[in-house]
Amino acid sequence: MSVSATAVKALDVGKSAFPDATPRKNELIFSVSCGNSRLSWATHHGASDNFNPELFWKTPHLDEKDDKDTHVSILSRNLPDKPHDCVFGEKAASSSNAEEEANRRGALVAVYVISTNRDQEERLRNLWSSIPCRFFVMRGGDFFHTNEGRYDSMGTDRLASLSGASYLHGHPALVFDGGTATTYSATNRRGQILGGGIGPGVQSKLKSMSRDTDALPEIGPDEVISRLNSIQKSGKPFPTFSRCTKDSMMSDVLQDIAMKGHHVIGQWLDKAYDQGNQSMPATSMFNSDHKVMCTGGDGEILMKLLQPNFGGVLESSVRSTATKPKMYDLEHSKNLQHYGIASVLSSYYNKRMGEGTNFHIHIGARVAKAAGGIVMLGTVTRLESVGGKREFRINWDESGSEQVSPENVAEMIKLFESEGQGKSKAPAKKKQAEDNGKKRAHKRAKPIDRFTKLVEESDPTSFIGNRVAKDFDGECYYGRLTEYDEQDSPAFWRVKYDDGDAEDYLQSDLIEALCYYEKTKRNDPG
Repeated sequence: MSVSATAVKALDVGKSAFPDATPRKNELIFSVSCGNSRLSWATHHGASDNFNPELFWKTPHLDEKDDKDTHVSILSRNLPDKPHDCVFGEKAASSSNAEEEANRRGALVAVYVISTNRDQEERLRNLWSSIPCRFFVMRGGDFFHTNEGRYDSMGTDRLASLSGASYLHGHPALVFDGGTATTYSATNRRGQILGGGIGPGVQSKLKSMSRDTDALPEIGPDEVISRLNSIQKSGKPFPTFSRCTKDSMMSDVLQDIAMKGHHVIGQWLDKAYDQGNQSMPATSMFNSDHKVMCTGGDGEILMKLLQPNFGGVLESSVRSTATKPKMYDLEHSKNLQHYGIASVLSSYYNKRMGEGTNFHIHIGARVAKAAGGIVMLGTVTRLESVGGKREFRINWDESGSEQVSPENVAEMIKLFESEGQGKSKAPAKKKQAEDNGKKRAHKRAKPIDRFTKLVEESDPTSFIGNRVAKDFDGECYYGRLTEYDEQDSPAFWRVKYDDGDAEDYLQSDLIEALCYYEKTKRNDPG
């Protein structure tokens, strides 16, 4: 297979890269984030590992001094040994060697760029154009659609980080990004973007004081880190009432960020986890551990400030909300944006391969596993994240649970269909996805073919407000359709049962529930 050296793909500004940018077989995958102060690079695994990042490194911005060298030489200098050899082979960096290696591999290099810096974006484009590759600048719509709450002015870097957080831990997600600006961005339990905030970062605040006044000194980033380290070693936090000018400046700046951060976390816990009419869709992972992600150049500082009692960096008042019992878990990730890219790549690749990401059909499924000469029976209860990979949680009927890959779940469902049915009754009320610590009853209806024409020919939203019923082990459950959601594929109707449980109906489920209600409506208490 011969690969053209001119096969560089550039996108028009504002246009989504996908599905054209979906990874191809055997491609070497790189991602680069162009920040305000440096470049962050990564290589990625292939499809079998969900395109998760493999190797990370950072470099200074590309500048005019590089222009005296050839683009291929500059690219070579910015690659560590392993990525360098993958691109050029164990040879000198040249366009011909890169083309020879691409022909040997039978595939190009694919480069995915997140940029808030047009100059660096253009310089990167020029570097990668020196070898056979496909070059894509990612856009906001690659990570979140407008019907998921994305607004036009929301930065691609923030969207990528938010996508990375939800990829690793599910929704709701909250990301604090500390850099030139300190930002926070959040989603609710349905994966809808709540919004966020933007303010000056630690260094921006300190620089503004020294720049705009004659008396206040300049405090660099190294001095801030050094002071924080000495505070943690001594166990003596910044005093609120400081008698040192530099400590007064740093203490005030850090208090601003810390107090705001704790307030934001409290608001997120209240708003994002409120069930209301936004129950978790079965296709998404649920952030049951209340993970809060910190990233960016000042990510480590944010990690300290957002801990209960401010991580010992600042003095705490007994009245401070930061002294309350810990209701969330902080995690520092320097490379969230690259995980956000992995999320997009794996999603589009699976769709192209016909697998899609519609795992919800397995939630509530009965499964079987041969173990020690017996057949264990269980129920798939939810989708979880394990190191960026998606696995199902299975609760076994007798006792215990385990995480299983999507491939193994499919085999277990087949085994149940051939070996498990009739050997043991399912629990009286098997529960579907765990939602905010409570399991929702998964009601199953008997197969019914009626009402099909009505549902297929009517406006899907016209059924909102209709009463429905389902039979489960001889007991009738009544509920009401509350919404229609066509953002996922396939679309579904949300039903809220009178006992407080909620469930998603596909079209076949709706037909059965409407028909069964017609038979039992005389007993409807609602």
